[in-house]
Amino acid sequence: MQNPSKFPYKCCTHYSKQGYDEGYLMLPIFRDLEYKKEKDRLDLAQQLAKKQQDATQRYIEIMRPYVDKPILSIPKDIMGKATAALEEAKAADRQWRKLVRVKA
Repeated sequence: MQNPSKFPYKCCTHYSKQGYDEGYLMLPIFRDLEYKKEKDRLDLAQQLAKKQQDATQRYIEIMRPYVDKPILSIPKDIMGKATAALEEAKAADRQWRKLVRVKA
């Protein structure tokens, strides 16, 4: 049996001597490890997406009272909080894009 996994490996040479091809008995273990790694990556991506959504929502709530007002009328402390929330959202989005391999 040939290795159907995307990872080339040579293990368990003693199995090859006994008639097994390329560690055939270890293949399900490698599939399980590959599945767990991918599941962990997707769970982290979901957490980052939630973090980005929460930070964006926080930015919107901070800036809502100042809609249709000149930017100079927004107090500096409010603008600082809004900027911090927006930067947090951008950072989470950058991490998410890197994790799921999406080009910006």
